[in-house]
Amino acid sequence: MRRLSALCVALLALVLFLAPPAAAQDARADAAKKEGKVVWYTSLALPSAEKVAKLFEAAYPGIKVEVHRTGSQRILQRVMQELQANIKNVDVVHTSDAGHFVLLKDKKLLARHTPAGVDRFPAGFKDKDGYYYGLRATVNVIAYNTQKIAAAEAPRTWKDLLDPKWKGKMVTAHPGYSGVIATHVLALVHLYGWEYFQALAKNQLMLVQSAVDPAGVVASGSGRWR
Repeated sequence: MRRLSALCVALLALVLFLAPPAAAQDARADAAKKEGKVVWYTSLALPSAEKVAKLFEAAYPGIKVEVHRTGSQRILQRVMQELQANIKNVDVVHTSDAGHFVLLKDKKLLARHTPAGVDRFPAGFKDKDGYYYGLRATVNVIAYNTQKIAAAEAPRTWKDLLDPKWKGKMVTAHPGYSGVIATHVLALVHLYGWEYFQALAKNQLMLVQSAVDPAGVVASGSGRWR
């Protein structure tokens, strides 16, 4: 699989759990067994990604999953750099930025694959031409440390975060690393315009790297919410 000229981008979980037993005889599975492994670039949190990898290995004996976990934007950067260098390393790509798959499809870098069960997916979670599928939907919320802030005082809306009283007391991840946060930023820009983030910047948010990081900062008391 690693020597295919196109990237095989599919919903890995569906390939594992929803495909019929006959899928194990698929020519791609046979080819992967000859190589002995499948390389997966993913932005999924590492513990979750490793669990999926173990389940795949149990479903397809003889094929190891090599997990490379990093932020969505770095995944795209790595994929494009490898392609420019004619390096065909990755088999399955997962990022949290749906725009990446639109770009890769437009550049004709994806192989078509339709896992079983995706007919039940909402339209927004699948490409109509069968080149990519949604793996998950992430809900971004305002979270706060209940030992620091009383429920009655906590911000309720995104615009509440513009209040100067929260200056220096907030944390978020970086949209240049995290696809989840890049999507979140885009959604709020659509709602409130870029002016919202210009105003939010005045409150001097703490920036961390991954979307999985702010919760730990909030819980520790180093920052208060995301």
